[in-house]
This record gives sequence, structure tokens and C-alpha cells, in this order.
Amino acid sequence: MAEAGALWVRLVNAADEPIGGGEVFLIFPSGKRQGPFPVNDQGVRIRTLPLGRYRVLVSAKDLVQERSLAVDVAAGEETEAAVRMVAPPTPPKS
Repeated sequence: MAEAGALWVRLVNAADEPIGGGEVFLIFPSGKRQGPFPVNDQGVRIRTLPLGRYRVLVSAKDLVQERSLAVDVAAGEETEAAVRMVAPPTPPKS
């Protein structure tokens, strides 16, 4: 019986086109943080993760994560997560 799963994280732009060059960090159910995992145009696969719900945080040059993302990793499966990256908000002018 499998007691681990995998996560495939892809970064996409507003048009759902793949982008690379970022880094992924995982926040484990216990609160432990792991990463960075470098991301290329195909994304990044993180294998042999303990089962549970993970928060996915992404860092990429000149882009921010559109929204917070939590994913469930299930036994013997690869969970896919597409993280939409957008330009940071423009600060209001004084």
C-alpha cells in the first residue's frame, strides 16, 4: 500500500500559457516549509511526499501568485496544480 504521493506544479500566465523560471515552496501540514524547487516551462514534479494537504507558495521574477493555493496529496497519485502568476498590483499614486 502506497503511503506517499507526488505533486506536479506548473506556473501559467493569465492566458494559461506555461511559464518557467520561478521557485516553488511547500508548506507541509505540520507547518514545515520545504524548497525552493526550481520550475522550468514544464513545471516541477515533487515526488514521495507524505499524504496530506499542502500550501503551495511560488516566487517568480516580476510576477506574483494570483491566489493562495492548497492541494491534497493522495496515496500513490500525482496531483497536478496550475498556479496562475500575474503582474503585481500597481500602488496607488499619491
